[in-house]
Amino acid sequence: MTRSATAAAPAEERRGPPQARGSRAAVFSGSSYNAANHTVEAVLSAGTRVMRGGYFPYGEELLVTPDACDVSRVAAGLVPFLDSHNAYEIGAVIGRVISVSFQDDQLIGVLQFNGEPQGQQAERMVSRGELTGISIGYSVSTWRMTEIDTATGAEIWSAAAWELLEASLVPVPADPAAGVRSAAPIPGAPPHDGVSTTED
Repeated sequence: MTRSATAAAPAEERRGPPQARGSRAAVFSGSSYNAANHTVEAVLSAGTRVMRGGYFPYGEELLVTPDACDVSRVAAGLVPFLDSHNAYEIGAVIGRVISVSFQDDQLIGVLQFNGEPQGQQAERMVSRGELTGISIGYSVSTWRMTEIDTATGAEIWSAAAWELLEASLVPVPADPAAGVRSAAPIPGAPPHDGVSTTED
């Protein structure tokens, strides 16, 4: 079942689709940090299922392919690197996403810290491994309900068309399958189809 985020859901689908805007986070290691360029390479999304909602929980997944994910804002320099999804203050901008690519069902990004005090502080903390959470903010235009969990009744929705809006440095991650890339696999990270029940 496919549904546009702007279309009205039929009466029998009282719980879905999820809201159009969302965010998700992940753990990372800072070993891909480049001091000369003030950059770090990150897995922005691995599409990992994240359980959300309260009284009516639901699962949310991102389809991570060039056809599903609109990253055109990156080339235009319009995807900021933020402090904890704070899109309301100039001082919360700590850099920007300078490039992205799709590799092995993952969205990979290169994040560059700016020269402002907040950006420099964040860069130092990442270089020392003190901050290990990356999160993205995105807007979904098309959701597809892919399954219903028989044990809980929770609907599982896949974002079939979505746009990357921002990346954030966060202290508490939700999606352990994404994050700043390291030479070795992230210890304790689940496989690509793992389920996380923590929200950022």
